[in-house]
Amino acid sequence: MIASRRLVSNLAAACLACRWLGSPPPSVAWCGEPYPPYAYTLPWFEFNAGTPSLPISMRVVGDNRPEATKHLSPLLVLPSPSLSYEYLETLEALAVSERRIAFATLSAGGEGLDALGLQAAAAVARLEARRVHVLGHGLGAAVALSLYRQQPDRLASLVLASPLAALADATPAARPELARRASPLLSTLAAPQGRPCVTAERERANANSAIALPATPPRLSASGGDGLLAEVRCPVLVTRGAADVSSEETASQILKSVPGARVLCFQDSASLPHIEEKKRYNEELLAFLDEVDGVRTRRASINDAQFPK
Repeated sequence: MIASRRLVSNLAAACLACRWLGSPPPSVAWCGEPYPPYAYTLPWFEFNAGTPSLPISMRVVGDNRPEATKHLSPLLVLPSPSLSYEYLETLEALAVSERRIAFATLSAGGEGLDALGLQAAAAVARLEARRVHVLGHGLGAAVALSLYRQQPDRLASLVLASPLAALADATPAARPELARRASPLLSTLAAPQGRPCVTAERERANANSAIALPATPPRLSASGGDGLLAEVRCPVLVTRGAADVSSEETASQILKSVPGARVLCFQDSASLPHIEEKKRYNEELLAFLDEVDGVRTRRASINDAQFPK
């Protein structure tokens, strides 16, 4: 038996979310794809890493024992603060590398970017690892950068996926809608039919009155990033789709501001290349993590059956 992949809808009750109901049907597993065989052997946990008044809903997939033996760093995945981590669940497949893959939904509010970074730091602490890779999607990229500013020695690398910190970091066409709600962060080139995680997340995003932006957000697309980019010295990978709401200018500025940063553009995707070009995305991300850790992790299970396009 494995735990259900469906998180309870009430975020405040996330610490009670471990439900041993067996495998969900393919329609809800891994955003519309059935679990690969190796997934049934992976331990996973869902819990609240915060407090009842400020919950930080976490999911951790994988085992820390082989990770420690092979000197690997786990990956923490941060969605945009106004969204849950369910739309990023396809990244669980990276646990084939014997790293733990962790997800954290942060409690959005008016506290500002530094407060969100502190929430992310609490999630990092629960992993009890010397160093952690961090992937932030959308506004989660700004949170990841805030986390780095607070704990630079704790982060092994940063993956800034469709990165945004302010409306100015988005394409001009996306800004009016993005000012009202978070749903543009979930844009795809193809209709998300059969992708229940995207559909459900869009419904949540459309229900929000506004996107969760800090009161005075720094711009990633501005020179120096108002401090968010100026001090980054760890390996950085930027990922974006060719039709992303995160602008090409933003990616270019990160490239200029961070020594050694790289940009990967996925031509057949908008803002969710981890879903639209899942096979290539997972392979590229795993290669980056391995390079940073100085290892070559397991690849036997990475094939079209596990990472379908």
